[in-house]
Amino acid sequence: MTIYPINTMKNNLLLFLFIFLLIPGFLSAAEMHTLDIEFAFSDPGDPESQLLGYILYKEGEPVCETNDPDASMITCELLTEDGTFNFNLTAFYADGTESPPSPSFPFTISLMPDTIIETTVDYFTISVVNNQINSVPFQITVEARDSDDALVTEFTGTADLSDTTGTITPITAGNFSHGTWSGDVTINVEATDVEIYIQGGTSTGISNLFDVNAPSQVLDRIEITPTVAKLSTGNLQQFTAQGYDSANDPMTVLYTWAVINGGGTIDQNGLFTAGSTPGNYKNTVEISAEGITTAATVRLHR
Repeated sequence: MTIYPINTMKNNLLLFLFIFLLIPGFLSAAEMHTLDIEFAFSDPGDPESQLLGYILYKEGEPVCETNDPDASMITCELLTEDGTFNFNLTAFYADGTESPPSPSFPFTISLMPDTIIETTVDYFTISVVNNQINSVPFQITVEARDSDDALVTEFTGTADLSDTTGTITPITAGNFSHGTWSGDVTINVEATDVEIYIQGGTSTGISNLFDVNAPSQVLDRIEITPTVAKLSTGNLQQFTAQGYDSANDPMTVLYTWAVINGGGTIDQNGLFTAGSTPGNYKNTVEISAEGITTAATVRLHR
């Protein structure tokens, strides 16, 4: 809203300062405006007439008033269309009379459309991506930038996500907030030299290269062979072991061998040496790794 003052209103008897401030509201043809009017009034001091307040007139019609005789400002809301209007003020008294109106104070009120400077997104940036794990979510931050590399804070749209593996989820980034979007994405295959792509309209962006690796294996169980060894006293028996993860994939781990219930000795290569006393030594050969253990039985005879 732009206000164009036409002249200055001054009245030695009533007003010697009159200032308009109009703030537009939002309606259709006519618009609601907030008016702040500063003024000063020299009361003649008639003892038979008590000053009660002030009235603002627009084109001879009262539009707002204040009941504060000590006021130096009237704030009121006015529904008006564009145009030039004459305003003046009067003081009113307890006996129902009003002072002579101040001289007209014409104003031209014109709604001026805001100038919107459209900033175009020239490209997107993607935060640095380190090596990731297959099917494990990780966060990226995308920023919309203009041709001067400035953040386009007005951008609140969305953009399409893709990657070289074709498995990234989700496939949409957004809505952006102040030109930025941060969120979790997941790549669901193992690959090297992966790149993430983003596109919004004709604007694009690309990440750095990174790898997507297999998840670290966690030992789930150990199988020992044989589970029962039958041999003569003093003889040798080779035990072997294989570890597996929860997906039943073999693992290479460091094992610890031990004899816990007698019957002989074993080295850290799994080679068992039988003792001289025959017997059934149940679960005596034990192997352990990463908190997982299993055992085998030895039966000795002469």
